[in-house]
Amino acid sequence: MEFNVTAVEDMKAEDYILYKTSTILNFITIIITVIGFIGNILAYLTANSMNMVSSTTTYMKCLAVADITSATQDGIISLGLRYYGIFVEDYSVIVCQIFFYWSAITSVIANWIVMSFTADRMVATVYPIYYRQKVNAGTARKVVLAITIFQCLFFAWFFYGYELDENKCRYKASIPEYVITIWSWFWIITMYAGIPAVVISICNLVIIISIRRRKKIGSKQEDKTASTESSITKLLLAVSTSFLFFTTIVACSYGLYQSTTGPTESDKATRAFFVTMTEMNAVMNNSFNFFLYVITGTVFRKAFINMITCKKQ
Repeated sequence: MEFNVTAVEDMKAEDYILYKTSTILNFITIIITVIGFIGNILAYLTANSMNMVSSTTTYMKCLAVADITSATQDGIISLGLRYYGIFVEDYSVIVCQIFFYWSAITSVIANWIVMSFTADRMVATVYPIYYRQKVNAGTARKVVLAITIFQCLFFAWFFYGYELDENKCRYKASIPEYVITIWSWFWIITMYAGIPAVVISICNLVIIISIRRRKKIGSKQEDKTASTESSITKLLLAVSTSFLFFTTIVACSYGLYQSTTGPTESDKATRAFFVTMTEMNAVMNNSFNFFLYVITGTVFRKAFINMITCKKQ
């Protein structure tokens, strides 16, 4: 968000506070991105080192890659470079189109992988025998590939919908304003947040009910496989709960941004704040999984310790 320097100095106190807060949050988001980048690399390496060729480790590795690309796009490119006044998307038409296309598909793919991971855990919890016999790493790879192809095709129209207008990357002027508004709400509320949130909530509810039912009837599984599955399920519940929290804030912040209109510097300051909140929470959504894995996942934590101490799994 750009401001006229004189206008910034003439802002009302509350608007100036919003403007400065946005600037500070931008910087914090860049730091979170760097931390998340390192964390996701460690998550990938740890999952790769685990003595398990399964759908679980496949989803972990794919999610780590998706989180790295999404957080890098939103944190380093979108906010980091803009913090220093560099707007990459305004370089050329093709860069403009690729910029927003890549931003959309990376963020949505990461969320849909979390959704698939949650569904995977639900099947493992409710139908353990079927899961062990039928679900494997190949299954997860096929799901992730299908998600990637679908999202790439779904957002392909971005190569038609964006152009440079007065050296600024924007939607084409020929596209009606109401179409842009409907589309913006649609992909944020449904593709980014809504569909994954509904599926994840339902799967989590089924998982919790299934676990409670087993405890109620006194079902005890002491074997190593059951203990591993229980640890992974706890880990997934933490990740999916974190996802629901951050995506809810993203959707609300984006809604407030869209509802704030007007040409004044005060309006710009308000929009800048909500844009920053949207992108900051999107980055946090893609940056904290490694730390949740370590805190809640016994199996993952042991694998990580073994990896950094060079012990065999």
